[in-house]
Amino acid sequence: MRKVDFPRKNEAYFDFVVSLKAAVGQHSYGKLQGEYQKQIAGEAEPKRRNPDEIREVVGGWLPYKFNRAVARKAQEMMWSGVIQAYQPYEQELIEWLNTMHPEAGSTLELDPDLELPDYFAKTEFHIQPGGYYAHGDMSGIQFEKGGNLYFRKTTSEFRVQRELAKKMPPGNYQRILDLGCTDGASSIGFKLTYPEAEVHGIDLSAPQLKLSYQQSIEYNAPCHFHQMNAEQLNFPDNHFEAVVCYILFHELPAEAIRKVLREAMRVLKPGGIMYSGDVTPFRENEEFRSFISASEVENNGEPYWREILERTYMPTLFEEAGYQRVQEFGVAASKVSPKFPWVTLGYKPE
Repeated sequence: MRKVDFPRKNEAYFDFVVSLKAAVGQHSYGKLQGEYQKQIAGEAEPKRRNPDEIREVVGGWLPYKFNRAVARKAQEMMWSGVIQAYQPYEQELIEWLNTMHPEAGSTLELDPDLELPDYFAKTEFHIQPGGYYAHGDMSGIQFEKGGNLYFRKTTSEFRVQRELAKKMPPGNYQRILDLGCTDGASSIGFKLTYPEAEVHGIDLSAPQLKLSYQQSIEYNAPCHFHQMNAEQLNFPDNHFEAVVCYILFHELPAEAIRKVLREAMRVLKPGGIMYSGDVTPFRENEEFRSFISASEVENNGEPYWREILERTYMPTLFEEAGYQRVQEFGVAASKVSPKFPWVTLGYKPE
């Protein structure tokens, strides 16, 4: 993204928030987990507990309550710091976002009449004030910076997205469709990995797409961005060799995922792949990690988090939509979370 030289006071604030998040995480998986293990150590028949059962054991502990309160506060501080830091640069950045570069190879198509689904329009995901679009053109820039701080500054140069792309099955990918591309990091990551492919990225948010367009130009990774609902794609049948998405499905209700998978099936060529990288499901994590993760519903504006990561078996949704040879695996491209991103892969029948 276009570099902004923030004053030291802003950078110091960002460093504090990142350090606070790291400290909260270490406390969660260190002292709290240790105390929990002591509580259940005497069980004659140890069992795996779900988050609600673990809450019955630790929910009344003051250290646990404090930990979760600080986690929520750190996320709120992150957003307030990002929004405030960018205010002096808004005019310059908005002008940059709205400058077209037809010679660069990237394209941008916006649809001001697109009807936004309620699960998107009425949710402040990640407790970003106003959600993905309500701060006008600055929403995308705020989201990109907030994401970098949330992952403790470990996501530079689209490293995770490029690692995800490298794990795709070998193939002749002439056209790739990226669903829910947000700030363009995933689309650019796939384009940099498969430079000969024609990459299309779609999203519901116009501010995110404007940033995607500009970033694709800055990284010399020409992509085509469209404002579109993944539940109703404006692409012809049998058009793409791969439909991909990155950390999308955990932000959709299960019925919306079903519609997206059916639409992806329609636009895929026979033998093409649906390739999703997302948050590691609870069943693949140690039980206390899943318990702490479950609090993202309240602490981080993730209304569908537990529905998708705990109660939904994604391969089943793929199979119900008609995909074959469905498989799943962890890429382990981030130090923040084991096995992240977690891939679900399915093939359209030949």
